[in-house]
Amino acid sequence: LFQQCTSFNQNIGNWNTGSVTTMRDMFASATSFNQNIGSWNTGAVTDMAGMFDSATAFNQNIGSWSLNANVNLSSMLDNSGMDCANYSATLIGWNANPSTPNGRTLGALGRTYGPTATAARANLIGAKGWTITGDTPFDAGAASSTPTLCINTALTSITHATTGATGIGTATGLPAGVTAVWASNTITISGTPTASGIFTYSIPLTGDCSSVNATGTIVVTPNNTAGVASSSPTLCINTALTNITHTTTGVSSISDAGVSGANGLPARVSASWASNTITISGTPTVSGTFSYSIPLTGGCSSTHFTGKIRVNINTATPECPPVKCGTATIQVNIN
Repeated sequence: LFQQCTSFNQNIGNWNTGSVTTMRDMFASATSFNQNIGSWNTGAVTDMAGMFDSATAFNQNIGSWSLNANVNLSSMLDNSGMDCANYSATLIGWNANPSTPNGRTLGALGRTYGPTATAARANLIGAKGWTITGDTPFDAGAASSTPTLCINTALTSITHATTGATGIGTATGLPAGVTAVWASNTITISGTPTASGIFTYSIPLTGDCSSVNATGTIVVTPNNTAGVASSSPTLCINTALTNITHTTTGVSSISDAGVSGANGLPARVSASWASNTITISGTPTVSGTFSYSIPLTGGCSSTHFTGKIRVNINTATPECPPVKCGTATIQVNIN
């Protein structure tokens, strides 16, 4: 009737259509038509094939229409202008109508439905045996990765594929230094995080449908740290060292754990790590001032823990005051 009438856009919502049996290609390529015809009586119509095919301006909810048991819906909404909100409402309306027939094939090429219509569409397909062709969900896909990385390290880009979106809103939950952009139906998250922690982000899609968010998690590990030594002792040679401890974060072990004299420690003294604590212990068999520096391993960044141990020898020298070692009073030189 109005096929390829590119200028037609008159109000015909009050037409009496109760006796009409075919609306095939009625508004096909009528690129200006966009009137509310949701109140039409379509119960007798058996052919709606191509009815709004390429009617690019038409954007109305027709979910209130009663569909004939034998109606042909092929190509009905292909390439029409029906947006996500109205297409979703149409699916919801048809699904809710107990007289909606079984076994129909609906052409909906290029249409997008939102989360509110997911259950209705699934029921039309599953319970009523419909076939719906060409539509896609308004959706954001899963994150391409859920990374764990070190602070101040460039993030390998995370992507989410989107359908039906026209862009994204303001992202929340991303670490400082990391941003999200959208282009060509893809969200790309990139940057260099400058804060540590577990970050659960949410990025809203923009478009003509209900709220959908791309979500995911980024774990940013802080740099290794080692606290100051619990003490910087001075002791006599061949005397058991009162344990020195350092607390750590982000560490999985230390270099040369258990190795006597390693990394600047005196002979017969070694360091071990467990439960985020470094413990230095042993009985030094050499004298001197020992400035140790032991690398942390695992976690992020190259870090050492450092300290100093002074070991006195039981030999008197005229330059130093007496120091008592065990039961003997001796003169020692402390380097």
